[in-house]
Amino acid sequence: MKTVEEKQALRGRLTPETIEPVFAFLASPDSCDVTGQCLTVDRGWSHD
Repeated sequence: MKTVEEKQALRGRLTPETIEPVFAFLASPDSCDVTGQCLTVDRGWSHD
């Protein structure tokens, strides 16, 4: 797992606690203007 973490753009492990704020935002009224988006929440691991 250390090798994976070393290659990530953002250091640290991706955990439910680190992605929970994204889900909370999307479930809140604050996200009412966000439509048709595909959000990748992976601490920069995937990149094209």
